[in-house]
Amino acid sequence: GLVGPGGSQMQAQLPPNLRIISNFFRAGPDGTVRAFSHPMVHERNKNASTAASVLGMPLPRRPHALLLAAHEDDAAAMTHGLFPEPQDGGTVLSVGLLEVGEDLPQRLPAYLTAFDVVLVGDGSLGFVRNLLEDLLQLPRGPGKDGGLLGPA
Repeated sequence: GLVGPGGSQMQAQLPPNLRIISNFFRAGPDGTVRAFSHPMVHERNKNASTAASVLGMPLPRRPHALLLAAHEDDAAAMTHGLFPEPQDGGTVLSVGLLEVGEDLPQRLPAYLTAFDVVLVGDGSLGFVRNLLEDLLQLPRGPGKDGGLLGPA
């Protein structure tokens, strides 16, 4: 099970096509964290090879992927070993999430080079939601809370 607010146990039912790639704690008998699961997933190995190792099986092949990332190096690193290699006819649409800061003018050119789309600041993911609704040919509801995928 999952641990919820206040340490309560929660049960979750995941759709069969959803995989969670994450680090997990290994706790001792007293409940204190003793170690992390292996392999350790971190910012420099977030890719299909690590995901397959965590899952213990290869990821299902898909012809297309939508990549959301917060670092300009993620666009290349996270697609390493990915099932739709662009040279094989697969399509990867990458969306960079760039924080607003004093270094924005210096960082923006690298993001614009690394990603197909760059979202700046703590704004909505409405663009991604609208894109998915368009790709899946889902109807859009009225206003910002509409659509089958829910609010932005």
